[in-house]
Amino acid sequence: MKILIYGKGYVGSRIKDQYPDAVFGVSDIRNQDTVRKEILDIHPDIVINTAAKIGTRKPVECEDYPEETMEVNAIAPEKIAQICQEENIFFVHISTGYLYSGDNDGKGFFEEDTPNFVHGIYSQSKYEAEQNLQKYMENTAILRINKPVDCKSYSDNPSRNQLEKIGSYNKVFDMKTNITYIPFFLEVLAIIIQKRDT
Repeated sequence: MKILIYGKGYVGSRIKDQYPDAVFGVSDIRNQDTVRKEILDIHPDIVINTAAKIGTRKPVECEDYPEETMEVNAIAPEKIAQICQEENIFFVHISTGYLYSGDNDGKGFFEEDTPNFVHGIYSQSKYEAEQNLQKYMENTAILRINKPVDCKSYSDNPSRNQLEKIGSYNKVFDMKTNITYIPFFLEVLAIIIQKRDT
């Protein structure tokens, strides 16, 4: 199975650990022509998009770059999905849990629930991507992650592992939130890839 990964950051690197033969894409995902050429040249069975415009320390920093944030997070994933559908390649898009706030009166949230936290440009762009991808869902899976926690350290980018990030804070406060345990996420990803489950 040949896998092409867009995004060499924390999550993309962890997926590459899981699939050592996978290839990182080198195209700027905003350029549909070079992405198309790269996909046609590599002809993968699976394309995984982990690329995203995020803030260095927090998503609110995307407010300074709204056009770039929308291009990378909302428009580019749809273009990749379109190419993958045309070429019959399974597409996995990594989205975010920053679409929900609260605990839904103790019930939690499900993927069918309408997001209730689409306030900043980061959340707006990720939600727009999910909406744009709906027309490609026969060939596309969307996985949401939030505050990734891992037992593996990445010295080149410790700010992405929530445990390392918290360790760098001078002060923390108690707040309910959800997290993504990366080893479990990788297990789920493997099942979705194996079953081509959308």
